[in-house]
Amino acid sequence: MFYCSRCGISFVPKQITTRKKSEDYFDAYSLKKYISYYKAFRLKIFSENWKVISRFIHGGKAIDVGASFGWFIECAPKSWKVMGVDQSKNAAAYARSQGLRVYTGTERKLMRKPSHFDLITLHNALEHLSHPLQSLRILHKALKKDGMVVIAVPNKNGLINRCAYALALIHMYRPIFTLFQVESTSPHLFYYSPQSITHMLNLAGFTPLVIRGQPIIDIDNIDKCMAIEGKTNILSRLFIKAGLTILYHASVLLNMPDEIVIYASKTES
Repeated sequence: MFYCSRCGISFVPKQITTRKKSEDYFDAYSLKKYISYYKAFRLKIFSENWKVISRFIHGGKAIDVGASFGWFIECAPKSWKVMGVDQSKNAAAYARSQGLRVYTGTERKLMRKPSHFDLITLHNALEHLSHPLQSLRILHKALKKDGMVVIAVPNKNGLINRCAYALALIHMYRPIFTLFQVESTSPHLFYYSPQSITHMLNLAGFTPLVIRGQPIIDIDNIDKCMAIEGKTNILSRLFIKAGLTILYHASVLLNMPDEIVIYASKTES
C-alpha cells in the first residue's frame, strides 16, 4: 500500500488477486447466506440515506452505480425513478428477478447520458475502481445542473480499520484480507478518509454538503457475517465476535466510524 502525501489517499498501484478477473464477485459466496445477512442491514442504511437525500432533492431520475441486488432502489421513494448498474451478472440478474431495473455494466455506461440524472449513487463501489477521479468526472457530466452524487466508502481512519492495520504490522493479515476483500476478484484499490474523499470530489467538480458516519457491520448479526466467510472455527468466532462488539461500541463513542457517506452537489465549471 502506498500513500500520497499531497491528497492523503492510500492506494494499491498493482493488485494481485488469487482469482481470475473473469470470475463473478459473488461466485465466492453463498447467495442465500449473503442476502440473509446483508439485506435487512442495507435496507435500514439505505432508508436513512434516502431521508438525507430528500432534504436536498425531492424526486427525479437516479442511477445506483454498483447496485448489487438493487436494495437501494427497493428503498426509493415513489417520487424517484431509479435504475442501477453492476459488474456482477449474478447480482444484476437477481435484482431483475425481483422486478428491479438493474443491468450489467459499469459507470462508463453513463457516458452515453450527459446531463441526464438528478442523482447518482455509489455505495461501496468507489474503493474498487481503478481510476476514481476519472469515474467521478464521468458522473459529473451525467448529472443535471444542481444534481447530486452520494458516495459511501470505508473510512480508513475508522477504529476497526485502524486496528486491522495494526494487526497487519505483527503479521496478522486476515482482518485486512476480509475488510478490504484482498482475495476477491474486486479488491479495494483505494482507501479514503473524509479529508481525502472531499479533496477528490472537489477536483471532480463537486461540493460536499454533508458527510456522515454509518455502520460497516451489523453488530446484531455478527454470526451471520462470519458464516459468509466460512473460514473460522467456533473458538475464533467467539473471539472475533467479542472483539468486534467492543470495537463497534468504542467507534460510536469516539466518533470513528468505519464507513462514511458523502452527499455532494454538482458544481458548474
